[in-house]
Amino acid sequence: VLAAMAAGKHVLCEKPFMLNQAEAREICARQAEAPDLKVACCSSRFHAGAPVRKARALIAEGGIGHLLRLRFLHVLPPPKPLSSMTPWQQKRATAGGGRLMSWGVYYLDWLRFLLGEQFAPQCLFARTENWHWEEGDIDSGFSAEILLQSGATIALECRVDHGPASKRVEIRGT
Repeated sequence: VLAAMAAGKHVLCEKPFMLNQAEAREICARQAEAPDLKVACCSSRFHAGAPVRKARALIAEGGIGHLLRLRFLHVLPPPKPLSSMTPWQQKRATAGGGRLMSWGVYYLDWLRFLLGEQFAPQCLFARTENWHWEEGDIDSGFSAEILLQSGATIALECRVDHGPASKRVEIRGT
C-alpha cells in the first residue's frame, strides 16, 4: 500500500488493510500528504440491494421519524478448528484478527452507507469472544454498542451459535 502511494498510484486493497494501529497511522499520514490519491479497502456497497436502498431513503427523508436504534445481528455456525487453517490465519499477529477484522469492516461500511450522514459515532463499547480459537488469540465473534452523535444507538453483533447462519437488521425510529 505504501509503495503504491509513494509511486502516486490509487490503492484498492483487500483486507487486512493493515495489522495494527501504527500501520493505520502511517497510511493515514501518507494519505494526508497526497489527498488526490484514493485509498480504499473492501466495500460492502454491493449489499445495497433494493430493500437497503429503500431503508436508506426512509431514514434520510425522515420516514421513520428520528432514528432511535439499529440492531444488526449476524449468527454464524461454529468455526472450523484453527489447525485446519493456513498457518498465517492461525495467529492474530499475521492474520490481523479474526471475525472482527474479517466481517466487522463490511458491517461498518454497510452501516455507513445505510445511515449516511447520521453514521457519526461518538462512543463505542465493544468486546470480542473466542470459540475454541484461544490459542491463536483470534476472535470468533464480537459485539459492539455504538452511540451516535444524534443520540441513536447501534447494537452490532457477530456471534457463533449452533444452527443455520442468519442475518437480521432492525431499525427503530420515532
